[in-house]
Amino acid sequence: MVSYEMLGRGYDSLYAREQEEKYVEVFSRYPCTPGWRVLDVGHATGRVCAWLKECEVVGMDTAAELLKHSPCETINASMDDPFPFPDSSFDLVISFTAFHHARNPRFTLGEMLRVARKRVIITLHARLPSTERLRELLIREGFHSFPAGVDIAFIRERT
Repeated sequence: MVSYEMLGRGYDSLYAREQEEKYVEVFSRYPCTPGWRVLDVGHATGRVCAWLKECEVVGMDTAAELLKHSPCETINASMDDPFPFPDSSFDLVISFTAFHHARNPRFTLGEMLRVARKRVIITLHARLPSTERLRELLIREGFHSFPAGVDIAFIRERT
């Protein structure tokens, strides 16, 4: 398993292109409304911030070394613990290729839905063994899917 904490700036050289492909697919279909407050779970170095310039982005990750490189507001916190935010405190909650790291995906998903006011978007690696189990969980919870680069994206909107 990759130690993201040890990667630091090298993270982007490994994953930037793949992440950018996902951002194109997701944000061309579901653009972020200017002024929205966004929580990015599994934020890493914050590349997503460039795509959400007109939004207030808070990046959450356990890899403090990666968070140092983010241009957004960040918080060093785990997706496996209760999120340190009140209910419905974000218009959009996103997790690009990080959700599969959750030790208890049901709990993490519950926290994402708890703090989301309008929309949750999660991408999963199509090629991981855990993807089918996580896909089933997301579908049961009312998400629908679409392709996003090498991943599968899932979205759930609140009415």
